[in-house]
Amino acid sequence: VKALSRRIRTLSLKLDSILPVVLELTNDPDASVRCAAIRACISITQQLPTDVTLAPTPQISSPPPIHIAEETQVFTRYVFPTLAPRTTDHSQAVRVAYSKALEPLSTFAAQFHEKRAIEAINCSREASGAVAAAWERHAFAHNEARTEIKELAGETARKMLHSIGNAREKRGLVRNIVRLMVTIGKKRVNEKLLRAIVPPLNDPDWQLRASVIVRVQGMSVFIGYTGCSKFLLPCLVESLKDAEESVVFQSVQASTTLAELGLI
Repeated sequence: VKALSRRIRTLSLKLDSILPVVLELTNDPDASVRCAAIRACISITQQLPTDVTLAPTPQISSPPPIHIAEETQVFTRYVFPTLAPRTTDHSQAVRVAYSKALEPLSTFAAQFHEKRAIEAINCSREASGAVAAAWERHAFAHNEARTEIKELAGETARKMLHSIGNAREKRGLVRNIVRLMVTIGKKRVNEKLLRAIVPPLNDPDWQLRASVIVRVQGMSVFIGYTGCSKFLLPCLVESLKDAEESVVFQSVQASTTLAELGLI
């Protein structure tokens, strides 16, 4: 599937022909197949750069064709709802695979809708009357989908970080947590993830604690002075007493960095 996806250059063919097959395999009875399907979803989306034309530009003399209009719902009504059950999959390997997939899938989906909205706005400016209004509604639908994806990604990440146990899944999510914060934006970081990153800092799994601390500097950009002082600093102080030397070392480095940035 990955090799076939590389050979197909048109976004619509990948979304209409390849992605449905891969998503169907995420429900396969075999856990290894479900894991491979999730990884294939990441691979397919990463082959779709958003800095190029995503599909042939339709004529401005007509409203958005049906196949283009349906793209506004491909992620919010199809991709993410299909993958959602994998957060509670009975196989830990599958849950870990999805935790690693959340950020790249969310990032691409948000970028996809952003570019589509810009294209639709440009079409509306070159059209007139009812056609221009149709393209404006199309742009609005893409912006709404982008907002919904950000909310969904933030809420999913919050639930994963707050869940009891599941250290491996949390490590899979934390390794991309800074990029996920970039995707969902500062407002949602403060609303959904600010308090959610504290429990992993107190988790019994030292690798998870160290993984979060390593990314403190990147997270501090979104959390700001108040968040760092109120939420991160107490955890860093406790981490200096950690029984694991790697955690103590990372805590010293993180504290030094935050102090140099004037965030604590």
